[in-house]
Amino acid sequence: MQAKSLMFVAVGVLGLVAPVAGQITRSTTGAFRADLAGAIGLFRADLGPLNPYLPRSFLTGRREIDWDDLPATLATPNLLSGTHYNAVSPRGVVLSTPGTGLLVSAAIGDGTGVAVNFGDVNPAYLTGLMPYSGERMMAAQGSVRTTIDFVIPGTTLPALSRGFGAVFADVDEFGPTRVQYFDASGFMLLDLPVPATRGEATYSFVGASFASPVVASVRILAGTVPLNATSSSVFGLPTVDVVAIDDLIFGEPVPTPSGAVLVAIAASILGRRRTRRV
Repeated sequence: MQAKSLMFVAVGVLGLVAPVAGQITRSTTGAFRADLAGAIGLFRADLGPLNPYLPRSFLTGRREIDWDDLPATLATPNLLSGTHYNAVSPRGVVLSTPGTGLLVSAAIGDGTGVAVNFGDVNPAYLTGLMPYSGERMMAAQGSVRTTIDFVIPGTTLPALSRGFGAVFADVDEFGPTRVQYFDASGFMLLDLPVPATRGEATYSFVGASFASPVVASVRILAGTVPLNATSSSVFGLPTVDVVAIDDLIFGEPVPTPSGAVLVAIAASILGRRRTRRV
């Protein structure tokens, strides 16, 4: 299949939500991993350098999740804890779904015998869903919706991010798969459809960044139906689109205005304690 690629940069987006000042959107799709490299590279540059995964906010830069650091015990058929990438491996995000849980695909090196690419859920996914980086992908179980809330890494304090982007596996239909951005008040800042490429094992990326940290949470709608034993878009059914999520790239979670006050108070108390010990 010939590669198809679409990339655009937009300041402001037409639709039901008002554009936020300084907003930049980057998007691309294609049949090959290389088709995404340009847009992802630009998006990373928009957010800044990659920060170490430590339980603190660096105030600038970005963090990423590619799922490949997870042990076999947290891969399918086991469920991933929504707090793993905050409490265990601090990235400053808490994931949730209205479905029955979050699944991460198995890897060949797991030694468990579980099929890769969610082939344990449906054998058609072995060739229909391909990871963008490494071997693992993520998908909600029992729902197409995944919510990502930003927090100060290693804490439960709400945080804000300058932007968020995600790689998707096998988006066949333009429209149903979307990334929606919300501020701290729950107001939708942006509603981005993910570009699509017809065919098996394709890749798509969409991301938006802003001039300042304004994103408190992100909602991902991936496909028209969740992973299941009978549905697969590889059979060419136009109303069925099964989609998985790979790399997440997002701006460093920073304190909200109220959270910044709490952080300052905590730092002050800690400083006084240290002074007393001297």
